[in-house]
Amino acid sequence: MDRKATILAFVGAIGTLLTALATHGTGAIKALGAIPAMLAAWSAGLPLGVWSFTVALLLATLVWVAAIRKLPVSGSGKAPFVSANGLALIVGPAVTVAQQYLAPPRTPGVLLNALILGLIAGLAAPHIGALIRGKARTPAP
Repeated sequence: MDRKATILAFVGAIGTLLTALATHGTGAIKALGAIPAMLAAWSAGLPLGVWSFTVALLLATLVWVAAIRKLPVSGSGKAPFVSANGLALIVGPAVTVAQQYLAPPRTPGVLLNALILGLIAGLAAPHIGALIRGKARTPAP
């Protein structure tokens, strides 16, 4: 069942990408190409630049994968997605804000920017983690 859901998600993502390209052509290609530049501009104020975001994304993803694997499965056999997503959403911002708080300047605008980038990392972590997680656990019979 997980394989079918993964295939459907990939087909949906590819269909969305092709629709954007067919509808907007070169404008869509320019917009997709500008994503790395936008991320670099946003994270320029962080102590490690883009690496600060990368560290937050990596740690949030690892926490999410560990939570999915280690937290108990519910009685109905469902993996603990809500708890794992909540942990990733806490870890991402905590990492970027902590990095920024330890490196001056500590102005509210800079801390808010770090918070926003951390939230992006925390929200992206479950999607990346789902690709590497594998099959969800079920309770033993």
